[in-house]
Amino acid sequence: MNKIVDNLINNAIATAENTTDVVFPPLEKVNFSAEKTPIFIQRDDKRFQIVPPETGQAIIRTDNNTPLGVMKKRYAIADNSELDNAVREGLEDSLPKEALQNIKLIEKTADNGSICRWGYSFDGLGRDIRQLTGSKTQLNFRVMIINSFGGQTAIRLQAGAEDLYCTNGNTFGSLFAYASGHTASFSPDQVKPFIQKQVEYYELKVQTW
Repeated sequence: MNKIVDNLINNAIATAENTTDVVFPPLEKVNFSAEKTPIFIQRDDKRFQIVPPETGQAIIRTDNNTPLGVMKKRYAIADNSELDNAVREGLEDSLPKEALQNIKLIEKTADNGSICRWGYSFDGLGRDIRQLTGSKTQLNFRVMIINSFGGQTAIRLQAGAEDLYCTNGNTFGSLFAYASGHTASFSPDQVKPFIQKQVEYYELKVQTW
């Protein structure tokens, strides 16, 4: 009887662990959308004239109307939230459940949000690696996203191993990059295969090291 009860308890625990919701930290600094808006110039007669979209349009934040840049008509906005959702989906599809606990978020912005950098690291993927010198170090998996709204940079992703215990007290990483222009052909779903490939490569390198 006790064995049956133990089995039921163990099965319940296993089921609960497998169905635990994955909780990513909510975006804060980069959690905004942007849109294009016409630019007007004032003529000598004091009337305002619209600048043709082919010449340029203003990119503004929709939460506070702050200008982020001036781009031409062919420029396509990539919203941070859509990029982030695609990255999260790629990670959820690729990483084991236990790795998706205690996720850490890093966010940085510049020029009122015209440049955004954010990313995730995963305590559940930390691995102790013995170096050739015989000392140990710890590797972790990290993903970084870079986006801009004024033409400063392409849409960029970096993913790979981060060494947490460098002898000089800093961290270094073996990160691989993906980049795409802000064009109408870009879709956030394009980043998922890159994320999945880098997760597989990280696990392979950990086994090799």
